[in-house]
Amino acid sequence: MESYDSCHANRPSRPRHKSPSTHLYVTTPPATVVSYPLDKSGLPATMPDWQLKSALQSPRAVSLAGAGYIYVTDMGPGQVRVYAPGASGNAMPVRTITVPTGGQPQSLAADKAGDVFVTYGNLLTLLVYPAGAHDVGSVPAAPLVAFKPGFLIYDLVVDSVGRLYVTPIEASIWVYDDLVSSARANPQHRPDRIIAARGQEEGPFAPMAVEATTGDVYMQVVLDDFRQRWQANDWAARPAAGGPDRTSASDYGYSPSGPDESQAMVVNTNYVMMTSYDPIALLVYKNTTGRQGRPVESLPPGYGIVLWP
Repeated sequence: MESYDSCHANRPSRPRHKSPSTHLYVTTPPATVVSYPLDKSGLPATMPDWQLKSALQSPRAVSLAGAGYIYVTDMGPGQVRVYAPGASGNAMPVRTITVPTGGQPQSLAADKAGDVFVTYGNLLTLLVYPAGAHDVGSVPAAPLVAFKPGFLIYDLVVDSVGRLYVTPIEASIWVYDDLVSSARANPQHRPDRIIAARGQEEGPFAPMAVEATTGDVYMQVVLDDFRQRWQANDWAARPAAGGPDRTSASDYGYSPSGPDESQAMVVNTNYVMMTSYDPIALLVYKNTTGRQGRPVESLPPGYGIVLWP
């Protein structure tokens, strides 16, 4: 068996191209995770084809990793609940990860190795759990590292090569090439690069997404009500640096036609999908430049969303 460190050695510097996703997973009120199949263009169906509701009290974020393990943050018991690939209906989790006392799990991402990244409590700490971590009886799982970057973490994404993206309080995205290794040496490790957005974000949500087949990065700047994209061949080619002088320029920005403050966002080549406050719905827009007009599809409300595979 390979060691944990060997599994994370020699990460490539660019996202790998992968096949388009086939399903959109969403946590929905009051306590369910559902999946919508995507057609060949990437548009979600209007009815889910799968659901999971067992043992969930207040699910928020959702992620999938490895062979299809399903990770859900449940704010009720303060846990990340992990379900086996293919689990559905009333299936029970195969393991749980309880965050430290006094906090609730918020944003969540899992990489293909099964490492789990979760913010909790006041959003100032990012806990990293190694693949397979789990509670033992009443003893909570031990995180590999408690990363404290020095700012509030509103959203996080892990791409296909294990690179971590986080959104701090200002309108920017901080990128870490291998947080697992570097944060163990320095729990306040500076980012390898910073992608600066146009506009100022002061509200509590700055959702972002990485398009899996291209590596392009998207961010919703909530108060200014527009999204921006940075092409991978621009930002990923920048030298590693710890300051904003190494930022990438915005490729384009565009605005939806209403006050849809978004909680979470995912993108594919043709569509942008986001859970919205106003209106309360899961909105689907064409992934195009300029004003988009009305969404092409509106699905029941949700909290966290993720595309898979």
